[in-house]
Amino acid sequence: MRGVKITAALLASVAIAGCGTTRSPGRSTAPPPPLGPVPTITSPDAISLPIDAYTPSQSEEDTLGHAAAISFAQCMQRFGFQEPKKLTPDAQPAAVLHDLRARSPLYGFFDPSVAHAEGYGVVRSASGDTTARTAAAKPPTRVEESLITGHDASGTRVASYDGKPVPREGCQGYAFAAVGGSLPGVGSTHDMPDGGPDVPLADPRITSINKQWSGCMEAKGFNYPAPVAAISDPRWKPDPKNIEHYMPSREQITVASADMDCKLSLNLIGVAVAVATAYHKQYIASHAAELAEYRKNFKNRLAKATAIITSEDNH
Repeated sequence: MRGVKITAALLASVAIAGCGTTRSPGRSTAPPPPLGPVPTITSPDAISLPIDAYTPSQSEEDTLGHAAAISFAQCMQRFGFQEPKKLTPDAQPAAVLHDLRARSPLYGFFDPSVAHAEGYGVVRSASGDTTARTAAAKPPTRVEESLITGHDASGTRVASYDGKPVPREGCQGYAFAAVGGSLPGVGSTHDMPDGGPDVPLADPRITSINKQWSGCMEAKGFNYPAPVAAISDPRWKPDPKNIEHYMPSREQITVASADMDCKLSLNLIGVAVAVATAYHKQYIASHAAELAEYRKNFKNRLAKATAIITSEDNH
């Protein structure tokens, strides 16, 4: 497996973060917060949000991931299996943040620089190439899997192997415990107080701009009620058995191109960011003490991780 379980947990946590958490689309009894200035946004790199000051950075995530990989490898080595002690990132830091900003439940997908050639279904690799977000990896043996998770194929707890005790949640659980929990993911808000800022899809500013976008798309021959429906079209779903060779269809590229043109002409992303910013500021003001404690605890996790890395480097 070679550390893939930890890597997969990281990738899963950053799948679609974008402009923050969106929960129930139901209507709130509280009036929506007033908007500040609406920025004109033509690239995902221009998107910034108030909550960014509290979310994990790429360097912080790398520190946690490196320490978790060391702990995972040390655990597996006790049972005779060799694992790498540093994770290889699947993309450069700038590309990770770029791809994170390009996707959001609020606006679906936004990256005019690639949509006209690549549609919706790719991300940048470390080399700058565009590939599906899946790393090829040799599957673990049944023994390795039981040591990774702490359970056998039937779900039964594996208490020991070769006369040595297996951690309750396996070596993966041991690794995460060593750094104070699972890897949160760059820009992640899910483990913040109350789950992070809630930006409701039912906000009237969002529903209004989405209606305008839907009309723009209809004029181009496409029928989608909201931007997220375009990127979620089941026709674009890749074959998981052939993900490494995934190529967007001509039809997908045509839809994605129209999608980008409509978003740019309406400044939909600028409106979405302005709405998200209003909710983020409201959340930060109402959770000041909790967020201070959250960052304090996160810094303690980083200190533990740094100590693990330093200890390994000194061996």
